[in-house]
Amino acid sequence: MRPGGLSSCWLFMRKVILYILLLCFVMGCSTKYERHAGHFVKKAELAAKSDLRAARALLDSVRYPEVLQGSMVARYCLLGGMLSDSLHTPLPFIDDLDRAWYYLDEHGTAGEQIRISRYYGQALMREGLADPALNVFLKMRDISLARKDYTSAAWACSYLGDISHQVADYALSKAYYLKAAAYFQCGKDERLWGLTLKNVGREYAALDSFDLALDYMLRADSVIRMVGDSADWSTIYNGIGNVYAMQNKFDLAKPYFVQSIAYEPDNSAPTYFALGSVYLALDSLEQAAICFREAQAPTSNPDTHTELLYHYSLLEEKKGNIASALSYMRQYVDSSEADVLAMKHANLIQVQTLFDRKQMAQENVLLQKGKILLQRLLIGSLLGVLLVVIGYQHRMNQKNRRIMRQAEELHESRNNLHRQELALKQLAGQLEAHQQYSREQLRQKQREYDQKADEVNRLRELYARQRTVILTDSALYKKIKKLAVSAKADREELLTDKEWNALCRLVDAVCPPLAGVLDAAGITPAEKKYCYLAFFRLEAKQEAILLHVSADTPHKNHTRIRQKLHIAGSGASLYDYFMQLS
Repeated sequence: MRPGGLSSCWLFMRKVILYILLLCFVMGCSTKYERHAGHFVKKAELAAKSDLRAARALLDSVRYPEVLQGSMVARYCLLGGMLSDSLHTPLPFIDDLDRAWYYLDEHGTAGEQIRISRYYGQALMREGLADPALNVFLKMRDISLARKDYTSAAWACSYLGDISHQVADYALSKAYYLKAAAYFQCGKDERLWGLTLKNVGREYAALDSFDLALDYMLRADSVIRMVGDSADWSTIYNGIGNVYAMQNKFDLAKPYFVQSIAYEPDNSAPTYFALGSVYLALDSLEQAAICFREAQAPTSNPDTHTELLYHYSLLEEKKGNIASALSYMRQYVDSSEADVLAMKHANLIQVQTLFDRKQMAQENVLLQKGKILLQRLLIGSLLGVLLVVIGYQHRMNQKNRRIMRQAEELHESRNNLHRQELALKQLAGQLEAHQQYSREQLRQKQREYDQKADEVNRLRELYARQRTVILTDSALYKKIKKLAVSAKADREELLTDKEWNALCRLVDAVCPPLAGVLDAAGITPAEKKYCYLAFFRLEAKQEAILLHVSADTPHKNHTRIRQKLHIAGSGASLYDYFMQLS
C-alpha cells in the first residue's frame, strides 16, 4: 500500500468521526435549550404570584417556544394567556396555543381546558378563523356547564355572540348574548351582565327592532348604574344614543351622547364623531364643526379619523364650500386606500411571521423524531466506518483514474456552462426590458381606470341625493310623516286609495325597479304596503297606526318580506336595500 493511500484513508476516517461528533453536539444543544426554556417558564410561574411584569419578562426570555413539548408548552400558553388578560400583552402564537389545546384536551383538568380554550379561541378570532374559533368556544361552553362554572360559560357564549356579529348573523348573535347575560347573572357578575344586555340591545337595533333595543339598553343602564364605573356608563349612553340616531330621533340621541362624553372625556373621540353626525343631520353646522374637531383626538377606533374626513366633506358641502368639500373627499379616499394598504402590509408581516414560526415548529418536530433515529444510526455508523476503510484502499487506484477522466470532463463542462451563462444573461436583459415596458402600460391603464371609477362614484352620489330630495320634498311625504306622529291608534286606516296610488307613483318614480323586484320575489299586495312605507322610514308602531293593524303585525311582515327578498341575515334595512336598486 502506498503512503499516499494510507494518508487519504486516515483523512477520510477523520472526517467521518468529526461528522459523528457534530451530530452528537447538535442533539445535545437542542436538548439543553429545551431544558433552559422550561427553566424560564417555571421561574415565570413563581414570579407571577407577586410581580406580573417580572413574570412577563421571564416568559419573553423563551425566544423559541417551539422547542417546548407536552406539559411545558401547555404551562407556557396558560401563563402567557393569563398575563395577556392582566397586562394586555400579546397572546402566545397560535401554533403554540394549538399544541397546548390538544395536549390539555387529553391530559388537562377541566379548569385548564376552559382556560386554554378561551385563549386559543381569542387567537383564532384575531386571525379571522371564525369556524375553528366557533368549535373551540362551543366546547368551552359545554365543559363549563358540565362543572356549573356559569361565568366561564357566559364568556364562551359572549365570544360566540361576537363571532356571529362579525359575520352579520344578528339573530344568532342576539341569542348567544341572551344566554351569556343569563349565565353572568347566575354567576353573580352583575357588571358583565349589564354590559352583555347592552350587546343584546345592539343586536336588536341591527335587526330594526328599535323598541326592544332601547328596552335592553335601558335595562343595562339600570344594572350598570349600580355596579359599573364611569367608563361603563359612557359605553351604555353611547349605545342608547346610537339607537336613537339610527331611528333619526336626533333630539333624543344628543343628550345621551353628551352624557357619554361627560363620563369618559379622555376617550370620547368616537362619541364626539357620533354627536357631530347628529348635529350635521340637524343642519347645526357650527356645533357639528366643534364636535368634529374634538373627534380628532387620539382613539383606539381605527375607523373614526378616516370617516371623519368624509363627514367634514359633507359639512363643507352644506356650507357651500364645494372646493373644500372635494378636498376632504380626496383626503378620505386617500386615507381609505392608505388604511387598506397598511392592513395588507400588516397582514403580510403577520403571515410571514406565522409562516416562520410554523416552519420552525415543523423543523423542531422533525428534529425530535430524528433524535432517536440518529442515536441508533451512530452505532451503526461506527461499525460501518470500519468496513468502509477496509474496502476504501482496494478501490483507491481505480477511483484515482476515474477522477482524472472526470476532471477533464468537468473542465469541458465548465467551459460549456460559462457559454450558457453568457447567453442566459443576454436573455435576462431582454426579458427585463420587456417587463419594464409592460409595467408602464399597466400603470397607464390603472390611472385610466381610477379616473373612470371616481367619475362613476360621483354620479352615483349625485343620483342618490336627487332621489332622496324628490321623495322628502313631496307634500305626500310630509303628510305621511305628520300622520305617523300625530295620529292615534284607534282610528281607521288613515290613507285613502287615492293617496295610496299617489304614494305608489311617488315611490316608483324614486325607485323604478321596485315593482318588478317585489313581483319577482312573490310579495303580496298587503306586504307591498310595508315595502312602499319603508321609503318613509317609520317606526313599526307608526306603520301599525297608519295601516290600522296590531302593534306586532309590522314586525312579522318585515320578517317575511326580508326572507322573500333573501336579506334576512344582513344588517341592511328595507329602505337601504331598496335604495340600492338602480
